[in-house]
Amino acid sequence: MAAEGVSPFVIMQIVQHKDTKTAGRSMHHTDEHLMTAMAKLEKKFHQFSQHLQTDKKLDIFRKREKQANINS
Repeated sequence: MAAEGVSPFVIMQIVQHKDTKTAGRSMHHTDEHLMTAMAKLEKKFHQFSQHLQTDKKLDIFRKREKQANINS
């Protein structure tokens, strides 16, 4: 189930494990699964980074617009 993307917490409930340590003993990930997870993380980081850049540009634009309104 973990290999198919099911949350570890859902799996814990299904198999009735009480803690993550017990569940962790039976969950093994292949290199392929780890690489897929890292690719997803990298994609999310890139999206977040792009969002921050857009926010910075918008802030600069708003400051310039506000200053122009004050000067006019």
